[in-house]
Amino acid sequence: MHKRILKKFYIIIVLLAISLIAPVLGGENWTNYRGNRFDGSSDVTGLPLTWSLTENITWQTEIHDRGHSSPVIWGNQVWLTTAAADGQKMYVLCIDRTTGKILLDQLLFSPKAPEEINALNSYASPSPVIEAGRVYISFGTYGTTCIDTKTFKQLWIRSDINCTHEVGAGSSPVLYQDKLILTMDGNDVQYLIALDKATGKTVWKTTRTTDYLDLKPLVKKAFSTPRIITYKGEDQLVSVGARNTMSLNPHTGEPIWKIDKYKGFSAAWMPATDGEHVYVNTGYGTTELIAIKLGGKGDITNTHVTWRKSKGFGHMSSPLLINNRLYVMSDESLMGCIDTKTGNYKWKTRMKGKFSAASLYVGGHIYTFSREGKTVVYKPGDTFEQRYENQLDASGLMATPAIAGKAFFIRTGTTLYRIEK
Repeated sequence: MHKRILKKFYIIIVLLAISLIAPVLGGENWTNYRGNRFDGSSDVTGLPLTWSLTENITWQTEIHDRGHSSPVIWGNQVWLTTAAADGQKMYVLCIDRTTGKILLDQLLFSPKAPEEINALNSYASPSPVIEAGRVYISFGTYGTTCIDTKTFKQLWIRSDINCTHEVGAGSSPVLYQDKLILTMDGNDVQYLIALDKATGKTVWKTTRTTDYLDLKPLVKKAFSTPRIITYKGEDQLVSVGARNTMSLNPHTGEPIWKIDKYKGFSAAWMPATDGEHVYVNTGYGTTELIAIKLGGKGDITNTHVTWRKSKGFGHMSSPLLINNRLYVMSDESLMGCIDTKTGNYKWKTRMKGKFSAASLYVGGHIYTFSREGKTVVYKPGDTFEQRYENQLDASGLMATPAIAGKAFFIRTGTTLYRIEK
């Protein structure tokens, strides 16, 4: 009898230990605004298909001031940023994932004369990136910092990485091995810079190699977040800017290839890839969707472009790539599915509302989020098949939601919601 009791006690202890470490396992974390794979997808199951302000809401927490940054999640912590409407106070918040309680609300930067921003932007638009024990916060030219997630102590601060964003910052930092990579595509200078994530010291800096001399300042800037891709066993950092997309060695910053002298600017998409091509949106102006064949070196503008498309897709909402199909949302309600082999549409449809947040793919469904707080849930495929439509508050949904465990974490203009069955 005594042995049986000990055995049961041992089993209970093991199960308790598993429950305690579960939050740090695979689908329990969301490390950047496009998720752990950089593509908006997740393998987790059991997520809700429907919700409302009175259905499937575990908790909701009011977020002060204004921000478009997406939540990132590690273990039982949810991190995001916010800022005063005039940009003179910039904050980071840490929220208890289980209860929705605010654990940290810390003022990080207080610029005296922040530049004006576009009405669609905020002073807290770049999303954090997170890993075990550390979260990295950037407000663009106003400052970047690393915070210990246990003690909430700032480990290092950089306020000397600067550009003129013109209408506000938008590019989020990227974490790669021992480096934190920032994109500074301003109207005055355009460069990427890698910092030692432990110390904040500069490791490399690479300036875009395209001719901006004949352009007005407005059309030199961009907001895109780079993406790490792997081709034939080697990692590349692909970054989309005004008139120039370039691939860099993320270890050294050395250029690998570039596509040059298109006419787009203010690019915001994170690139998509299927392992053979990378798909980029050149932004506003003369907008193009370009399919770039991987494997090139140097200037590949005339040698490695498989197709270009110039109509029918948006500038802000990064796409989903599923089974050789790109699912795209325009800023003005046009939704479409593009065959990546040809660049031709399989279908297009109009939706009510406008779209800025990137879509998510999980559980065999695509979730698309409008600025008005509506989520359209549909099945991927060569015909459009809407399944559900859900509505939260209409205070403005600009941030891409996060997924952790069996829950969505959706930020509107005023509130962070935990949504689950």
